[in-house]
Amino acid sequence: MVQQEAVIVRNAIKRYEKELVFNGLNMTVSRGSIYGLLGASGCGKTTLLSCIVGIRYLDSGEVWVLGGNPGSKGSGIPGPQVGYMPQEISLVGEFTISGALYYFGRINGLNDEEIETRQRFLSELLQLPSANHLVKNMSGDQQRRISLAAAMVHRPELLILDEPTVGLDPILRENIWAYMIQITQEEGITVLITTHYIEETKDANKEYYDNIYEASYAVQNGKLNGLMYFNQNFSEALRIRMEDVTSTKDSDLLASQIQVFLDMGDMLIGLHMQKKLFYSFLEIYENIMKDCKYSPKLADPPIRFEKPVYGTTDLNYADFLAPSFMLILIFCLANTVSTSVIITDRLEGVWNRSIVQGVRTDEILLSHILIQSIIIIIHTAMIMLLYFSIWGLECKGSILDVTILTFLMGFCGLMYGFVISIIWKNYTMANYTSIGSFVILTFLSGCIWPIEGMPKGLRWISYILPTTLPSISMRGIIYKGYSISEEQVYIGFIIVVGWILFYFIVTILGLRRKTW
Repeated sequence: MVQQEAVIVRNAIKRYEKELVFNGLNMTVSRGSIYGLLGASGCGKTTLLSCIVGIRYLDSGEVWVLGGNPGSKGSGIPGPQVGYMPQEISLVGEFTISGALYYFGRINGLNDEEIETRQRFLSELLQLPSANHLVKNMSGDQQRRISLAAAMVHRPELLILDEPTVGLDPILRENIWAYMIQITQEEGITVLITTHYIEETKDANKEYYDNIYEASYAVQNGKLNGLMYFNQNFSEALRIRMEDVTSTKDSDLLASQIQVFLDMGDMLIGLHMQKKLFYSFLEIYENIMKDCKYSPKLADPPIRFEKPVYGTTDLNYADFLAPSFMLILIFCLANTVSTSVIITDRLEGVWNRSIVQGVRTDEILLSHILIQSIIIIIHTAMIMLLYFSIWGLECKGSILDVTILTFLMGFCGLMYGFVISIIWKNYTMANYTSIGSFVILTFLSGCIWPIEGMPKGLRWISYILPTTLPSISMRGIIYKGYSISEEQVYIGFIIVVGWILFYFIVTILGLRRKTW
C-alpha cells in the first residue's frame, strides 16, 4: 500500500506548545492524482505540508512520502523527488527570474540545457516577465508565479503547492489547473495543493458532495461507481454500540451503519468493490478496538475464511478465463484455417483433377492434415509463449500436459473445419458456421456463464461441447497441479480425443459420399 500511494498520513498529532493543531489526522494521496486540501486560514494546512516535506516533525503518528519516511536515510525526501512551493515567496530578491530558476534547477540535478528549456515553457505557461528582471522588483502575484515555476522546474514526482493561485487572475488560474490535470494524467505526477477556495478544487480527483442526493445522481449518471453514506452522528452511535451492544437503541444501531450504494451494472467492479469495502472496514474496526483497549478479535465476524486450498483470495477473473480461452482460441484458429481448404480445392477444380489422376480422397485429406498440423504446432507454441512467458500465467502442474492438451484441441478444431468444408459449398456459409461455433463455445463452455447456473438441459449440452470439460482439465493442471492420472484431467483428454475421432469419421464418410 505504501508503494501504491504518494502520501500516507496515519494518526498524526501535532501541537504548538499547548495548542493542538491536528489530532489523529489520517490522509491518503494516490499517485497520479490532484489532492485538494481545503481549510480556513490558520487551520493547520501549512503545518501538515511542512511535516510531509520533512521540515517539521509530528509529535506522534506516521508519514510516508513516495514509499519512505521523510528525513530518513534513502527516502529521497527532502530532495529532488519533491517540488515545494511554500505560502511565502521564499526566493532571493537579488536573483533575476532566470537566476532563480537556474538555482533551483541546478540543485535538483538539471543541466543548463534542461533548465533553459523548462524556463521557456514555464515563462509561457505562467506569463512571467522578462528573464532578466529582479525578483524583488516584481509585484506580489508575479513573485508567486516565479515561486511556482521554481517548484515545477525539475518536473518532480510529487508537487506540493501551498495556496499557489492566491491573487492570480482567473484565466491564469485556469491555465495552471489545466496544466496540473495534464501532468497527472499523462506523466503520473502527484499534486497536493492547499486552498481555502472550495470552487477552486472542482478539478481535483476526489470531488466532495454536499448531500446523498447529489452523490446518488452522480452514480446514476455514471460519474461514480458507488457511494458511502455516514450518518451525522455515526461516530457517537458506533461508540455506544461498541460499549454495550445488548442495550443499544434501534436508532443508534441504524445510525452506526454505513449505507453503501453500488453500481452493479458492471458486475465485476461491483463485486470487487463489495469485497474491498468489507475487508477495509474490518481492518479499520480492528484498529478502533485496539485504540479502545478491546481485543481486536471482537471485530471479526463469526465466520472466518482460511487460506484457500487452491488459488488465492484475490479475485482475478482474467486468470479464471485464461485456460478456457486458450483452448477456444486455438480451436477457432485451426478451424478458421481448415474450413476453407477443401472448399478452395473444390472451387478451383484441383480436387476433381487429382481424383481423375488416381489420388484417393483419404490421401488428399491426409496431406492436408499433415500440412495443417505444422500450423497447429506453431499456433500452440505462440499461445504457450503468450500466456506463460509474456503474460506471466503461472502453471503449478506439468507444462507438457498443458501443451499436449492445447495441441489436441487445435487438432480437434482442424477436423471440425474439415467437416464444415464438406457440408457447405461456399465460403460465406462456412464462415458463418465457424463464427457461430465460436460464439456457442464462448458462452456455453463455462467461462462466461457458469455451468452450475445453466438450466439442466443446457448444462448437458455444455458438457458435451469439445471445450467445456477440457477447460476444467486445463484449470486443474494450471491452478491445482493435477497430473494426467487425475480424473478431472484425463476426462478432458478423453473428450477431446473422442471429438477428433468423431470429426475424422464424419469427414471420411462425407468425402466418400459427396459428389461435386
